[in-house]
Amino acid sequence: MRIAPAMLVLAPLALSACHDAQVSGAPSSGAAVLPQPGAITGRICDPSGLGWLADAVVYANILDGGGHVVETRSDTTDADGTFLLPKLPAETAYDLHVQFGSTFLTDQQAAGVWVGDGQTVELPVPVCFGSQSARVAIVTGPYDDFARVLQDIGITDPTLVDGSDAAVEVAFLSDPTAMSSYDMIFFDSGMVEAGVLYPQDGGAGADTGADTGGGAHSATLDPSPAVLEGVQAYVAQGGRIFVSDQAYDLVARAFPGRLDFAGDDSVPDAAQVGLAGTIHASITDGALASRLGQDQLDLAYDLPLWAPVEAVDSATTIHLEGDASYGTSTVPYAPLLVSFTSGEGKVVYSSFVVAANDTPEVRLMLEYLIDEL
Repeated sequence: MRIAPAMLVLAPLALSACHDAQVSGAPSSGAAVLPQPGAITGRICDPSGLGWLADAVVYANILDGGGHVVETRSDTTDADGTFLLPKLPAETAYDLHVQFGSTFLTDQQAAGVWVGDGQTVELPVPVCFGSQSARVAIVTGPYDDFARVLQDIGITDPTLVDGSDAAVEVAFLSDPTAMSSYDMIFFDSGMVEAGVLYPQDGGAGADTGADTGGGAHSATLDPSPAVLEGVQAYVAQGGRIFVSDQAYDLVARAFPGRLDFAGDDSVPDAAQVGLAGTIHASITDGALASRLGQDQLDLAYDLPLWAPVEAVDSATTIHLEGDASYGTSTVPYAPLLVSFTSGEGKVVYSSFVVAANDTPEVRLMLEYLIDEL
């Protein structure tokens, strides 16, 4: 399981009129030990409040005993809005300034940040991402970890639905009223499907638990009507769902015909034929490319038997596409990340495991998709 790097953020603080901070004075004797330099790190919000801001300049001035600027430490935020100001003289307070283009972001400056001997100061989390207050549920599974990735973008308190227990899943997914209390529901790859999306005793080849990576089943099974009707009603009434990797059967059964997966879409797990490897994806969604500042993205398919999408209907948006190989076949320009509306709601399907691609770029992409949801 990959562990995402800790997020460091900059909290908006009031401006300070005090600029009398000084660099530590000279030691009183040759035996004194000078304080070791420190650092300040954090993150900057986009002024829209919908994500983190790349290419902003964050700086702090180093002052002499008379309050005059003698040096400046600065850094430019990366795609994840993160900055680091190193080699700051210790035992000193600093005012941080933020500039984006010709604009000073005064609401994101920080005043009087104390840096101790050898200390790296990690500034606290601001309310930045607009969907932090979203009501979110996650149907858990062993092959993805939406809970961790969502925490990385500031959604820290989702409701977890045990995706290893078919009875728990059915009780939740067949109850549109229960689901309607959530703005978004995420489905981890590997959630139990037998007894949920199709009958537990559906005949030879039926699943008895979570996807095990064993490939397609031989039996064509009818879906569980209560669950599929519940999911359809939730989305039709404005709910949003995000499905990853091997949980694709939910999309194939609840929204047939919107996506054409590899193999027979009526056969459980039939599309689970994708090979492990890296796909060089093209970002075909212009707004997403602008958000990321790039038009290509490398995606890690860390596990085999993922579910390629071969085609989509005309009303489906393709956000990422790339050449998908499985068996002896290659589908050029295969849709890798797609979304479509149904009634008042929306469905997103990711053919890759999101947690396996928990990079700054993918976190920005996830924020964008949630904003769009």
